[in-house]
Amino acid sequence: DKSEAEKAIFFSELNFSSNAKETKEFIILFSPTKDLNSYRTFLLPFDQKEIPWGSYKLFSQFNETLYVAVGTKKFSLEPGKNIILHSKDFDGSRERMIIYRKEKGNYIESASQSFGINDRQRGIFFVTVKKGKAHVVPMVESNRPIEQAIGYNTKPREMEVEGEEIK
Repeated sequence: DKSEAEKAIFFSELNFSSNAKETKEFIILFSPTKDLNSYRTFLLPFDQKEIPWGSYKLFSQFNETLYVAVGTKKFSLEPGKNIILHSKDFDGSRERMIIYRKEKGNYIESASQSFGINDRQRGIFFVTVKKGKAHVVPMVESNRPIEQAIGYNTKPREMEVEGEEIK
């Protein structure tokens, strides 16, 4: 008999290093290879120094320059590049990001994404291609105090055991 590990089909491999004195946060992306038999992995830093609370990192996975409007801010995003949006740069509590592509000298709206502006969230927006069109994939983390967690500050349930029977 083969062990479970021997029966497993190769999925992906990821190399990284560890340091006992430092904790780092990462997002691991899995992207299927062309033959769809395995996945390429991408390790993205996601610690608070890289993406502080109240910030969003916008990644372009396009092979052309994109043009982005968020509130009163407008900027271009080169292929494979990223930019960080900080909540302190916006006035409202919610913004809509619109992404444009330039075709024959005209700016064509290709995708949009609304997101909250506050210091209790952070995340990454991936601008990718889906069925030939721009598509925004959000990944947002919320900073909830531990006191709001289900079961916080409740006492463990106590059970009496007599012989083999739990009461």
